[in-house]
Amino acid sequence: MGCMPLERAQNVPTRDCIESYNMVAMKFNSKLSNLVSQLNDQILELKLVFSNPYNKFLDLICNPTAYGFAVSDRACCATGTFDMGYTCNIQNPLTCPNAIRVLGCISSDGTYVQGSCGWHY
Repeated sequence: MGCMPLERAQNVPTRDCIESYNMVAMKFNSKLSNLVSQLNDQILELKLVFSNPYNKFLDLICNPTAYGFAVSDRACCATGTFDMGYTCNIQNPLTCPNAIRVLGCISSDGTYVQGSCGWHY
């Protein structure tokens, strides 16, 4: 997805979502949804459920205040863009004081957003 923190961090200088990646994600989700429906129709003993968090995640990125976050375009520590890093913890004086309100805190590999900043002790 083009709005994943790692992708946005690499989209210099704007740090915006990469729309071409978003289009691929939407096409993939559509095809996967169709496949799940087909399999459910063909194999009656099977009950697959397709969960698509794409739109909710995109809305969270675009409207962070609606979900109780102050911002979604920067992190509390590390490089300050979308990184988290292992030095991002409550004892680090460089970590922002309102970390729970910053959506930019992500996994150490930069591929997904956590619900809020998770402290690493």
